[in-house]
Amino acid sequence: MRPSLSPGEALVLEPAKQIHTFGMRFEIDAVFCDQDWTCVHLVRGLGPCRITRWVRDARRVVEMAAGSLPRCLEVGDRLELLEGSGNFVEPR
Repeated sequence: MRPSLSPGEALVLEPAKQIHTFGMRFEIDAVFCDQDWTCVHLVRGLGPCRITRWVRDARRVVEMAAGSLPRCLEVGDRLELLEGSGNFVEPR
């Protein structure tokens, strides 16, 4: 079991409309995105042994270390993932 996600590291779960942190020992941030990578729901600081609500419009979830989500990210913003860069581009 991993102690945490490293800064700049993310896990993309697809398909996913809901996530849980059972068996985890650390908090995470999560971005629920639709098929076009538009943010439809945000969760900041989801603690261990928790479950999120079911997000009807979500197709995938990006999980990252708690505190990693930019404060400017909002529902309706579209993410762009650059392959191999390990970085998200700021929302448009």
